[in-house]
Amino acid sequence: MRLIVTVDTEADNQWDAGRPLRLENLHCLPAFQTLCRRYDIRPTYLITTEVAEDVQGMQTLRDWAERGEAEVGAHLHPWTTPPFQDSAGQRANDPQHTFPSQLPLPLLKAKLETLTRQIEAALGRRPVSFRAGRFGMHAPLAGLLVEQGYRVDSSVTPGLSWHRLGGPDFTTAPLAPYHPDEADICRPGRLALWEIPLTMVYTRQIFRRWPALARRYGRLNGSLAGRLMRLTWPGPQPLWLRPSPRRDERHLLRVWQEAARLGLPFGVLMLHSSELMPGGSPYWPTPAAVERLFAQLERFFALLREAGTPSCTLAEAGALLDEGA
Repeated sequence: MRLIVTVDTEADNQWDAGRPLRLENLHCLPAFQTLCRRYDIRPTYLITTEVAEDVQGMQTLRDWAERGEAEVGAHLHPWTTPPFQDSAGQRANDPQHTFPSQLPLPLLKAKLETLTRQIEAALGRRPVSFRAGRFGMHAPLAGLLVEQGYRVDSSVTPGLSWHRLGGPDFTTAPLAPYHPDEADICRPGRLALWEIPLTMVYTRQIFRRWPALARRYGRLNGSLAGRLMRLTWPGPQPLWLRPSPRRDERHLLRVWQEAARLGLPFGVLMLHSSELMPGGSPYWPTPAAVERLFAQLERFFALLREAGTPSCTLAEAGALLDEGA
């Protein structure tokens, strides 16, 4: 199994919807890149439009990409990507953070074209990897990605639904990479696009034994019942391959080992660029907290290196899948 490290590279603290857009967190990327370089990891930075417009930040990202140390892909936030419309959820920096899958298709297409064009202009090459903001992927957007020349998407969160919040339901999506169906993002089909889902696994025995029960639990996401059950029993399920302030590297290793047991070819780890900055997210509010984040990642990376685990970017993973590797 290969490790894919993905970073949703965006403005500071986008959980505080509607705040003025700032990009201070980009100054924290070099420390993270140094950590990845130490363990021969080439991360994939999935960038929003405001990052693509930041000259200094893009110079850094372009340098890493040109040296083969990282990949730069696209991350579509509807509330920061033009064009905008004067209606709820479609204005610039709108406090209502709309899922891409909620947008009218012509507007979604225009935003994707804008973001792709901006990245190509700033990077000198067209991006081929993508993640939808808020994981708001659906089949029409997958079709637009193919039209724009994208080869890999990593937006699907298998086992988890966002429908109570207005987003897609991924509870029936495969865990392993697949070509999506042109009418159903959760069904394997023939679109010329690899969907490489985020690595999320159910570890509770009750959910392993009864997948239908796991799907029902995943559909509680965003509900009061779901929040209460995540705080008590059966707890947070599925588990993400994602650093958490409430856990340590043993959590990451547990998810990794379960994914390996299931025979997945890749483990897709995700985090946000703003998590690398103290106060840039709700999760790591202080310098000491960010130090714990870096320590958690370093210990996890060290464990994988001891096991001889290779790393690749999203684009490289797509190429490996094309080759049947």
